Amino acid sequence: EQEAAESRVALTPEQLFLLPEGMVSALHDALLRLDEPRILSIIAEIAREDDVLAATLKAAVKNYNYEHLINLIEATDAQRISDAAESAGRDDE
Repeated sequence: EQEAAESRVALTPEQLFLLPEGMVSALHDALLRLDEPRILSIIAEIAREDDVLAATLKAAVKNYNYEHLINLIEATDAQRISDAAESAGRDDE
């Protein structure tokens, strides 16, 4: 059981990348505003998509790891931009 808990702690941008972009953006905004009720509300929405990811996010929030979450979201945003640019480049060919 401890191993399962530890595996949930390791959040990656790829996990967030799979969520709807608007949901990730709303979470980012709530984190920047330190709006814990809104953060937890968004995590409850995420639980409908991925309950393990939601539990990991909730644990990070409870431990006040906001900066870590913000950095992950920004890495996710960078990946979305990179993918969009790559896709646009293929469309030009």
